[in-house]
Amino acid sequence: MSDFYSLISYFYNKQGASTGTNTGSTNTGSGSNTGNTNTGSNTSSSTASSSQAPATQPVTTKKLRLMWNAYSYDASGKKLAVKALKAGQYLKVYGSAVTIGSSKYYKYADGKYVKAGNIDGTSRTLTGNAWTYTISGSREWSTTKLLKGSKVTTYGSQVKIKGKAYYMTGFTSNNVAKYVKAVNFQPKPVEVSTSKRLMRNSYSYSAAGKKLPDSMLKAGQYLKVYGSAVTIRKAKYYKYANGKYVNAGNIDGTSRPLKHNAYVYTVKGARNWNEAKRLKGTAVVTYGSRVKLSGKYYYMVGFSGQTALYIKAGNF
Repeated sequence: MSDFYSLISYFYNKQGASTGTNTGSTNTGSGSNTGNTNTGSNTSSSTASSSQAPATQPVTTKKLRLMWNAYSYDASGKKLAVKALKAGQYLKVYGSAVTIGSSKYYKYADGKYVKAGNIDGTSRTLTGNAWTYTISGSREWSTTKLLKGSKVTTYGSQVKIKGKAYYMTGFTSNNVAKYVKAVNFQPKPVEVSTSKRLMRNSYSYSAAGKKLPDSMLKAGQYLKVYGSAVTIRKAKYYKYANGKYVNAGNIDGTSRPLKHNAYVYTVKGARNWNEAKRLKGTAVVTYGSRVKLSGKYYYMVGFSGQTALYIKAGNF
């Protein structure tokens, strides 16, 4: 009996030990893995991620020279009631130029902005050679002549100096403001050329109306003239070459009504029988001033081929 009891106890104890080992191994190991791998790792990562704020980039600053007296404006583009900023000084501006309304501005202080055009300027192309001037309108001699086609940066709007418009273009090494005449940036009108016949021997003149030496043009030839006649010293001239002009009266002539019937004559004062009589009341174009032929005054009235035609001045 005691042997039977011992056998039952042996198997009972053996089964209990086996069950406890498996349960502990399965549950404990599984619980340990779950806690260490999943729950602990995810919680730690989430906490670290939510605690990091986005990095803030510092605003860059730079010193720029104010090229033009300038007002200050607020962030909405409204002019501030503060003293104007003086040209020539350097401003510390923040970041790049920003657009307010339709203009570009630089921020230079808290709530204060200045127009970028007074710092960066505007690039313009010269349409003619140009000199630089001071604020008094006198020549600024430290700067060489600026050539046609060159790019020049101007600052601000046009200013009037002694009745003429200028653009400010910078400073000299001595901190003197420089100006260029605004007309040197204006587009030049396209000159349309026209072929016109020269009806009288004519001198050539400069743009100032001064007679040029050795410049006699022979009547009868055709000239290519540019644009319309221009007034120089109360007389009308046509430009026919660079810096050369001819009296418009020797091309266009003057319309005059005949007071009498009139015959046509040659340069020798003889009747030109190939030309019909001109009738009283007829408008006849005469060219140049009167000329004396065989002791009498005539007006030149045109050509027949290459033959000059004349009518007595008394008929007008």
